[in-house]
Amino acid sequence: YSFSFTTGSFGVRYTTPANGSINHPVNSVIYVVVTGNLDSSSIPGSFSIMDSLGLNWPAGYSYYRQSPTEFVIDPVTNLAPGRLYTVTISTAIRSRSGYVPEAPYVFSFRTAR
Repeated sequence: YSFSFTTGSFGVRYTTPANGSINHPVNSVIYVVVTGNLDSSSIPGSFSIMDSLGLNWPAGYSYYRQSPTEFVIDPVTNLAPGRLYTVTISTAIRSRSGYVPEAPYVFSFRTAR
């Protein structure tokens, strides 16, 4: 008797807001859910946020691990209304087992006016 199995790679499972979302509230957080247990020490510096004017944003934010597989980016100030934001989760994010994504994960959303 023999059997085999494959495992999925580590990476972003989904985000809130989802890619392409519109009318995202300017005073809300960004959720990132990954496929395995996060190494909390890898969260700082593993993401960037750029607005449609080409400016890195935000001037200040906090982040925290919501659950073993989720972290939250919480802006210190509101996002600008009616603006497109692009979030990149880099390959610096890693699981507690040391796995990293095969490529950066990029998603965009537009805030409400």
